[in-house]
Amino acid sequence: MTAGATVGDTIWYDINRNGVIDSGEPGLADITVTLLNGDGVVVATTVTNSSGVYLFAQLPPGTYTIVVDTSTLPSFWTQSFDPDGVLDARTTVTLRSGEVNLDQDFGFAEPAVLPPPPITTTTSTTTPITTPIAPPVTSPPGITPDTGGNFGSTLGIALLILVAGVGLVATARRRRTAG
Repeated sequence: MTAGATVGDTIWYDINRNGVIDSGEPGLADITVTLLNGDGVVVATTVTNSSGVYLFAQLPPGTYTIVVDTSTLPSFWTQSFDPDGVLDARTTVTLRSGEVNLDQDFGFAEPAVLPPPPITTTTSTTTPITTPIAPPVTSPPGITPDTGGNFGSTLGIALLILVAGVGLVATARRRRTAG
């Protein structure tokens, strides 16, 4: 009789998007993970615990694909780490009899830029038209979202537009005075 193999580990919130589980980066709970055999048939499905840990145990030797169900992640999150280096929320491993492989971590992060607010315009009958946007990005409880905003560059652009506007007004006045 052969000893069963084990595979799994952690799905975590990669706060700084560096692909490394750093101190203070929490696991993501309630993320669905599916295990497929070498023929692509579902062998098992599990959900991460409160620490983001998942585990498939007592497996016969063979090749398996681990698939993270990204629809169970917070909206708009992107992958920052995948064990095989391809950010596709899946990885394939080959397990020997009795092997314990707890190196199959997946990192996910909030988007670097939040979606824009809705754009409202009016038609000739002044009926508002609102362009829908995606729902707001949510963070796990106790995690403050990173908006990715850069106040310095926004202020610089606004100042540039203001200077250009003043220049246009001055030019128009000179032309009116000269004409």
